[in-house]
Parts: sequence; C-alpha cells; structure tokens
Amino acid sequence: MDKVNFQQRLLKTLIYCFFAYIALGYIVFASVVLHYEISLLPDDKLIYTAADIQKRSGTLSTRVHNIFGDPIPYAVIFIDGRITQADSTGFFIVEELKPQRYTLEIFSGDYQPYQWDILIDDGTNNPPIKYDTGLWPQYFLPDFHVFHNNTNQLFGLIGFANGSKQPIYIHRAAIYDPNGNIILDLFEDPDIVEYYQMLSTKVESVTTPQQALRLPSKTWINGEIPPIDSPLTPGVYQLEVHYGTETDHQSGVYRVQRIEDYLQTYPNWNPHLP
Repeated sequence: MDKVNFQQRLLKTLIYCFFAYIALGYIVFASVVLHYEISLLPDDKLIYTAADIQKRSGTLSTRVHNIFGDPIPYAVIFIDGRITQADSTGFFIVEELKPQRYTLEIFSGDYQPYQWDILIDDGTNNPPIKYDTGLWPQYFLPDFHVFHNNTNQLFGLIGFANGSKQPIYIHRAAIYDPNGNIILDLFEDPDIVEYYQMLSTKVESVTTPQQALRLPSKTWINGEIPPIDSPLTPGVYQLEVHYGTETDHQSGVYRVQRIEDYLQTYPNWNPHLP
C-alpha cells in the first residue's frame, strides 16, 4: 500500500512540475516577445511610468512672423503663466514646459492679439508662426521688398493685408528709388491691376469714382512686380500707398503710408525665406 501511495505522490509531483515548467516557459516567452514589440514602437508610443512622465520636458523655440512672413521684433509672449519677449529677429524660446496643450498668446504693437491652442511634446517644438499662422495687422499693412539677381533688372514683392472689419480701397502704390524718382506706379498699368486682382477671388478692381483695388475684411495678397529695367541704384527704396475706407474712396481723400526696403540680392528669389 505504501508503495502505491508513493507512486501516486510521485506522479502528482511530476505532473505539477510539468505544468510549472510549461507556465514558466510561457512567462519567459511572453516577456521576450513583449520586450521585442516595445522596442519596435516609435518614441511617441512608448509606455512611460509616472516617474518618467515627471521627468519629461518640452521646449518651445520659434520665431514670430506676420502673415507675409516678415519677422516681428520684440513681441511679448505669454504661455503657462510665464512671460518672455522675442528678440530683434522675432526669435524666442521657452524651456521646461510640461508636455501638454497650452494657450499661446502674443502681443505686438500694431498687430492684433494672437492666440493659438498649441500642443507641446517632449523635446524641442518649432511650430511655424508665419503666413496663415502669422499675426494680422490691427488695420492695414503693406509689404514691400526689392532685390536683384546680379543683373540690371529690379525685382520685388508687394503685398497688402486688411485686418480691419471693413473693406479697404487701395488707390495708388508707387515705388521710389533712392533719389526720390518714381520708377513704377502699379495701378497705372491695367495688366498689373488685373494681376493683383487675380491673386484672390475676394479682391475686386473698381473704377468709380476712381481706380482702386478693393480689399475685403480679413484678406491679404502678396505678389511680384514686373522686372524693371533701371539702373540699380544702391540704397533705400520706398513704396508709397494711398488707401482708405469706402467713405475715403468716395470722397477721393486717402491716407498715405510709406515703407522702406534696402536693395539686396536674394538668390532664392524670396526675401521671406531664411
């Protein structure tokens, strides 16, 4: 009888050991597979512990531009209850931000207050604040750049932005060389007027009571000027713009604004690029 009991206990022990061996093998196999699968995941899908999350930190590093792509110097930036100021090139950096969503606010002089719901990830974040995500003017903003490509032709970009709540009429846009001579009056040429009108389906050309380009609210356009065969005089060129409200347009009395740009060489043909 004792021999039979011993054999039964031995058989049970062997069965238990067999199943324990199978379970241990499964655990080892599952651990290896899980470790391999995790190693294949991209960094943004990795599993972090609470301690890891506490250690994560994001940096916001970018430059403030307007909708034309021109940098805005010394803008004031608010994020996460913190305040900083951009430098003379519009660049700013905010470090040690917990990865999550924030409301980014930017304030600068003649521009409308800027607000953007932004996601900060672990590491360095460089969201573009430029063009469609750039700052709008409070009222009206012209854009002006002149350049050459080592030839005797003058090239340029001219744009207009209406950040107001009413249409703006642009009656005149004339370019002056450093000697004060007019080298191009855009709206005296019907082809140039048509070209600027075609830059946006919202823009209209009106002829009464005088020629003007009608720019609706919250609209901006930016186009090239035709090449000008002219002695390339080094120095500061000016764009003189006559613009106003519909009342101004009907009365023929416009506001006048002049902006300047120094003649430069742009091999990439775009002064808005770095």
